[in-house]
Amino acid sequence: MARPLLALSLFTHGRSALEYPPNLLSGVDLSQKRFFFLASVNKEYDADNYIRLVKCLILLYFHNGTGTHPLCHASHESSQIPDILVDASTTPEYSDFFYYQDLLRNLFLYPADFRAISMTRTGTIVYPEENLNIAYTVIDQDNLYKGWVSVMTFKPDGSIGEYANLMPWNYSTIINYHYGLGWPFHELFDYENGRTFAAPWFNEEINMDEPLLSIVDVLIQRNSLIHLQLEDWKDEIEIFAPGFLALESRGRASDFDLKDLWNEAGLSYIYYTREQKRVMRETGKLI
Repeated sequence: MARPLLALSLFTHGRSALEYPPNLLSGVDLSQKRFFFLASVNKEYDADNYIRLVKCLILLYFHNGTGTHPLCHASHESSQIPDILVDASTTPEYSDFFYYQDLLRNLFLYPADFRAISMTRTGTIVYPEENLNIAYTVIDQDNLYKGWVSVMTFKPDGSIGEYANLMPWNYSTIINYHYGLGWPFHELFDYENGRTFAAPWFNEEINMDEPLLSIVDVLIQRNSLIHLQLEDWKDEIEIFAPGFLALESRGRASDFDLKDLWNEAGLSYIYYTREQKRVMRETGKLI
């Protein structure tokens, strides 16, 4: 289905960017999270895809000693849940919504969001706010099958800058180096020069259709998760996604609500003792 380029209609009607109707802007807070889901997630049409998404989001809480969720820096009330642009199950005609290469166009150009786009004198659309230190996190259909999240930056001309497919628990390490030590993404993604975070052999895909604890067990056997044993991770999952394992064991994993994903203390967390975890499960409070 063809869509009009609203940016052109703005000039046609002689209105300035400052006068553009606020209801037609993208609604994206440019200073907040840039976390998007680009696949079908409607439980009614594709319950399996929804379950894969839940497991992928739970794995983002996993850590190898970093102590924070990789998206906690966004300071958003639901940083752990991606924004969904369009549901593929109900609007298949908008196929370009499901490719990360089209992300900026769909977020800012088609809605003519002049907070984020500009036009040169020759008529070229540019994205002046974009630079190689602003990262977007994307989960698309391929990621759901393989257990990845895609992290990318864009150049001002809208083309991809840096790009990497990461296992979720590796992402938090990259974010800690970026925000904590100031390392730029192009260095963190450059595995040919000794940075292994984004290396393909460090981010081997995994079958996301297996039960979550089976996935975790495989990762432990691979030495991808090295700090905790399976029973410890089971306890952690009960904190990060209370009730999911019980639902999954009864074949009702699609009943899990994304709103139940843990979002306390800015998504920062530590290793809990077993006693702390017990109290957390029984009282809902940490000690």
